[in-house]
Amino acid sequence: MYLFEAHYMDTVSGIDIIKPIEFNNQFFSDQRDCYLYAMGKAYDMTKPEELFSSLEFISS
Repeated sequence: MYLFEAHYMDTVSGIDIIKPIEFNNQFFSDQRDCYLYAMGKAYDMTKPEELFSSLEFISS
């Protein structure tokens, strides 16, 4: 299992938001593919009033 944290900023309130991204790595050939998948998920999870700011690797 890979665990990442996606960091966002709410543009209305200015509050920082952290959302976990967790997935099984058995479908990926290397760590680069895992990171690219997590980055794509982070962008997909962005709501209209949020700005994506960073992706942090937590554990594997």
